[in-house]
Amino acid sequence: MEHLFYFMVILCFLFELFKIPNATDICNFIRKNNEYKKVNGKVPEYSSFTPNQKTFYTMSSVYTVVCLIGLFSSQWLLFLAIFLQTIVMVFIRRKYPVIIKIDSTISAFILLFIVINKYHIHLDLFNLIFN
Repeated sequence: MEHLFYFMVILCFLFELFKIPNATDICNFIRKNNEYKKVNGKVPEYSSFTPNQKTFYTMSSVYTVVCLIGLFSSQWLLFLAIFLQTIVMVFIRRKYPVIIKIDSTISAFILLFIVINKYHIHLDLFNLIFN
């Protein structure tokens, strides 16, 4: 089960790499969804999305679940760092594709470090930081 979870973390890493070159499209997708919500008062239907938008929406949901589960793992500090970064960036990234690229790059490095630390380095980050 543990290997399956870290495989999902690798998929989240690949999703972050997917977001970097598509930052402008993601920014437009977020902007259009927000405009649709303002006009109609509800979230757009999933069936109205393009295939790339469906992939983004689905992977974002999977990514959130993986990060929530990651808070209960030995790498919880790094998953918490991703959540805190997301909270800070969520208000800014709607407007600027460059922020999405920076956010995705930082998150990709954190996710890569999570996997490398789990299988190779074996650092106990909690004790390293708080002792």
